[in-house]
Amino acid sequence: SGPRTNPWFQECSSRVIENGDLVAFDTDLIGPYGFCADLSRTWLCGDRPPSNEQRDLFRIAADQIAHNTDLMRPGISFRDLVERSAVPPDDCYPTRYGVLYHGVGLADEYPTLPHASDWTADTPDGVLEPG
Repeated sequence: SGPRTNPWFQECSSRVIENGDLVAFDTDLIGPYGFCADLSRTWLCGDRPPSNEQRDLFRIAADQIAHNTDLMRPGISFRDLVERSAVPPDDCYPTRYGVLYHGVGLADEYPTLPHASDWTADTPDGVLEPG
């Protein structure tokens, strides 16, 4: 919660959640028929309205997800998808999630698409397929 909400992959602490804190969960679940569900949710705790910074961060995240979701169409190459994707603002970039996109099926799996700045000559390219 609070200052430990981002970057991801931090262990919890004994810090008490405070009014106005953001609490984030990112978890993977193996459900019916062995398929993975990858869930991330963030809540504003208490009865205080969100701060301007929290509102701005929410807007940035929602806009990025909407833009990047709209790009996902059959026939687009992985490289085009990455190059056309919205990225976090410069001040958020150091704490970004490690990849822009990843597949999910029986687990988090192929394809794993890096941020454009992390794309290398060895990054496998491919094309999104229907289904």
